[in-house]
Amino acid sequence: MDYKIKKAKLEHLKDIQRLHKSLFDNEIKNFNKSLNPKWIFGKAGTQYYKDLINKRNLCAFVALVGNKVAGYLAGEIIREPVGWRKIKKQAELDNMFVLPQYRGKKIGTGLVKAFLSWAKKKEATNIKVAASAKNQKAISFYQKHGFKDYELILEINFAPAAISKKGRKKN
Repeated sequence: MDYKIKKAKLEHLKDIQRLHKSLFDNEIKNFNKSLNPKWIFGKAGTQYYKDLINKRNLCAFVALVGNKVAGYLAGEIIREPVGWRKIKKQAELDNMFVLPQYRGKKIGTGLVKAFLSWAKKKEATNIKVAASAKNQKAISFYQKHGFKDYELILEINFAPAAISKKGRKKN
């Protein structure tokens, strides 16, 4: 299947938002009920995507099959001024989604390669990505592209519906 990876433009904004909504829907259904899909099309979400397209240390790539946006990737250059790591400039792959009918056709690989190339040009010395701990498909995909386990983040949810006053989960 022929596809092209391009730097996103404002004309791709709504497509990227719809794809990110699909990503959120999948995450909410399978891994993370705390996500707020209304944010995507709200003022802050829309500004986030515009910034990805327009700002120098942010990026968005789209995968085009013909004229259809089949997937996207969003990322950024982040500087973490911490003395305990020897990292001068770090890139983060923030989010990525490929429509189910286009998976297994190397589109995700093309998006990741474009991002890695972009990060290298920006002189990033380290690149990170986060995935839901139970999303084994995403974890395997990123590992296949050279990402290694670095950090495990654990959470407690104190939402009233999730935990009773005695600290036990409600059934």
